Amino acid sequence: MRVRTRRAGKDHPAGDHPHARVEHQAVSTTHQAPSAALRGRPRTGRSRTWPPGAHHDERLTIGEFSRITHLGIRTLRRYHEQDLLVPAEIDPVTGYRYYSPDQVRPALTVRRFRDLDLPLADVRRFLDAEAAGRGGAADGNADGDTARQVVAAHLRRLEDRLGRTQRAVEALRELLDPGPNGR
Repeated sequence: MRVRTRRAGKDHPAGDHPHARVEHQAVSTTHQAPSAALRGRPRTGRSRTWPPGAHHDERLTIGEFSRITHLGIRTLRRYHEQDLLVPAEIDPVTGYRYYSPDQVRPALTVRRFRDLDLPLADVRRFLDAEAAGRGGAADGNADGDTARQVVAAHLRRLEDRLGRTQRAVEALRELLDPGPNGR
């Protein structure tokens, strides 16, 4: 039997080199993610969906939550650090983050607003107002107004930016084609 050394990559007779390992063993000792059977979840390759009335006590790993919400794992970690999307549970031993299915809707809201360039501080204000409005507070109407104000203020900012961009485009076009009086 021939073995390959780690350092030089040369073949030596088995047992002749102190750093030798059998090639077929190297394949079996490579690091692989835990199998689905070890985690206790069936692996289907599809995103999870929950039918109406499904039990919401199920916890989702950060990877599963990422696939469902289309938010990257690094992004979810950053949002957790900033207390924007805090996991439902954190394993005290491993530090693994677990999310609940009830957190999917707020995560999708965050993703949509970030796609629309809403600053994180405004996203937080919107989510807080929306959560307070759903909580059945006496001032639920005021919370709805706050959420609307956040969106309206961002709309005004985008319209202002669009106006500045349109003026810049017009100025550049005039530089390219000044017309009959400009030459």
